[in-house]
Amino acid sequence: MLAHPTLVARSGEKASFHAGGEFPVPIASSQGTAGGGVTVTIEWKSFGVQVEFTPTVEEDSTITLVVDSEVSQLDFAHSITLSGFNIPSVITRRSATTVSLRSGEYLVIGGLKQKDHTRNVERVPYLGAVPVLGWFFTHSTWDETERELVVVVSPEVLLAAAHLPALPTDGMK
Repeated sequence: MLAHPTLVARSGEKASFHAGGEFPVPIASSQGTAGGGVTVTIEWKSFGVQVEFTPTVEEDSTITLVVDSEVSQLDFAHSITLSGFNIPSVITRRSATTVSLRSGEYLVIGGLKQKDHTRNVERVPYLGAVPVLGWFFTHSTWDETERELVVVVSPEVLLAAAHLPALPTDGMK
């Protein structure tokens, strides 16, 4: 389980959750002077798991929920080099939906799968590099990792005077 957040949002207001990181992307811009200098600034791009939702409470107390989820990871195998910077590409999977739920009902979103194949080659120094003979001094292993993101949302209508629901961190001191 990646996370178990409890998010609270007003009707019509967006709430979001991000588990992952950020990576720097250099942005080159030329200066308008005759010298033609180039300035490089850094823009940070996020990757990982991102879930955004916007609830709207209807008159009959149902909750119309707009949910956007995204899973992304850095891909150094398809990176580009720009002005001496190695910039990875990003592999992204997204889903978006709008549903109407009552308090306590569940929305389950699945199917955001990721499968990674990795090959690890170990060689005996010098002997592993000899053509044909090196095969006897080389050991290869293949690893396959499979992940699936499942998002479970259970909205609850809270009245303005009501207390917030119990949070997972309430018992911590």
